[in-house]
Amino acid sequence: DVVDRPDVRPVWIAVWGGANTLAQALWDVKYSRTPEELNAFAAKLRVYTISDQDDAGRWLRITFPDLFYIVSPSNVWWTEYYKATWTGISGDRHYQNGPFHFFELVQNPWLMENIARNHGPLGECYPPLAYIMEGDTPSFLNLINNGLGSHLNPSYGGWGGRYQLEQTYAETRPIWSNSRDRVQAQDGSWHTTAQATIWRWREAFQYDFAARMDWCVRESFNKANHPPRPVLNGDKSQNVLLMTAVPEEKLTFSAKGSSDPDGDALVVTWFYYREAGTFEGEIVLSSTSADETSFIAPRVTEKATIHLILQIRDQGTPNLFRYRRAIVSVSPTP
Repeated sequence: DVVDRPDVRPVWIAVWGGANTLAQALWDVKYSRTPEELNAFAAKLRVYTISDQDDAGRWLRITFPDLFYIVSPSNVWWTEYYKATWTGISGDRHYQNGPFHFFELVQNPWLMENIARNHGPLGECYPPLAYIMEGDTPSFLNLINNGLGSHLNPSYGGWGGRYQLEQTYAETRPIWSNSRDRVQAQDGSWHTTAQATIWRWREAFQYDFAARMDWCVRESFNKANHPPRPVLNGDKSQNVLLMTAVPEEKLTFSAKGSSDPDGDALVVTWFYYREAGTFEGEIVLSSTSADETSFIAPRVTEKATIHLILQIRDQGTPNLFRYRRAIVSVSPTP
């Protein structure tokens, strides 16, 4: 019913176990509607499955070759989960694939204090972790409207990870799957992994979760923290800012006008998200912490994109993060 509504927005399907229920639904549509109706139905779907926990996922990808699909392909057992992007949420110890970046935020003591206990009936439902904290959550984290715009394109990267469209081993067509970010962890070490595309944001998404649980029980707005409101080049929306440039052009960016609903002090951070764009070289920002920054558009031989992220962190409790993204398309000089 949701997919058939007269609404142009895509419908995201988060699959936390096997994909057999989704497979049955699409099978029913395939054999009860015309090919045109089937194509229109499938075109609205955005599927993210937590690895392949049964054979239905592979069947779906073969049978519906145009179906939008995010997955870290695996066998139907847990033995290949360690390769998956989604384990970056908290799998550092269990899967031995992460640097324990802000790892205390995904462990029981912090979770019991900030999520489960004294946070109302919803908090009481939160179970102590046994192996890893949650795991399935990356399937919807990129849908949180935090300003990164990662729901628009999996290659942009965000709290739920970053993915690239490619035909991986044993697949019959391109799918959105593991990509890698080079990230500096809390201890100063550098890591280039698929999991890093999630754990790099761990502090932000866990504090966001804690704040939302506070909203469940605080008696007034003033007694809880709320996310800041970034402004990019005077634009107060949460849209991705699209810009064009030519080589050697100076591009200036401003966070002036950014604010916080609680009046908290704000910390500004700018960073070049190299992996999200198609330009692979260095970009030197004039400042990574001032209200304004700039860079010189590089020389390119073909059109390339550069992603610049504005991060605003408030100083409330817990600290909350919001973002704006600028995508600069640089065209070669004629």
